[in-house]
Amino acid sequence: TIAEIDVIDPGRSTEEVAADVKLRAVLEITRSLRSSLEPEEILSRIVECVTQMFPYYSRSYLLRQEETDQRLVPVAVKQPGDEAEGPVTLQPVALALARQVLTQGKAILSVGLPREGQEDFSGSVLDDGERSFMCAPLIGPSKKPVGILYIETHDEHRRFTHEDLELFVCVAILAGQALEQATLFGARYRAV
Repeated sequence: TIAEIDVIDPGRSTEEVAADVKLRAVLEITRSLRSSLEPEEILSRIVECVTQMFPYYSRSYLLRQEETDQRLVPVAVKQPGDEAEGPVTLQPVALALARQVLTQGKAILSVGLPREGQEDFSGSVLDDGERSFMCAPLIGPSKKPVGILYIETHDEHRRFTHEDLELFVCVAILAGQALEQATLFGARYRAV
C-alpha cells in the first residue's frame, strides 16, 4: 500500500489535485445517478463511470455487503471487451484487502506486489505479476460501510496515482450515499 485515505474521518486534506478533473468526474457520476432509484442499476452505472475515468483498467468490481451475514457479493463487474466475449469470469478480491478497507474505512492504492514484511493481499486477486489497484469502502450518510469499489490495471505504462485515489474516493462516497438513499427509498416505498 502506498497511499490511504480515511473515508470515515477524513481529518486533514491531502495534496491538492486539479479541481477541474474532480469536478468533471463528480458531475458525470451525479448525472448518471439522478435517473434511477434502483440500487443495482445505480451500482452498475457507478462501475461504468469509473471505467470511463480510468480507461486503462483491467477489471472493476463493486461488491455490496449483505446485511444478514456480512458477505460481499458482486453487484457490478466490468472488464474490457465484456460485450464481445460473453459472460465475465469473476476473479475474487483478496479477503484481507476487503476486510481492511471495510473495517478501517480507508481507501487503498497499491502498486506492484507486496514487499517482504508487508501484509500479503495477493492470495486471490491478482496472481499474475505487476499490477496497480485501488479499493475504497462505500460509505453512506450513516458512515457504515455497505460495500467496496475496486479497480485494477495491468498496464505497465500507466499505474494509479495518489490523485487517482482521491478521485476514486469521491466516486466511492457518492456510490455509498446513492446506495444508502436508494435502499431507504425502496424500504419506504414497500412500506407504503
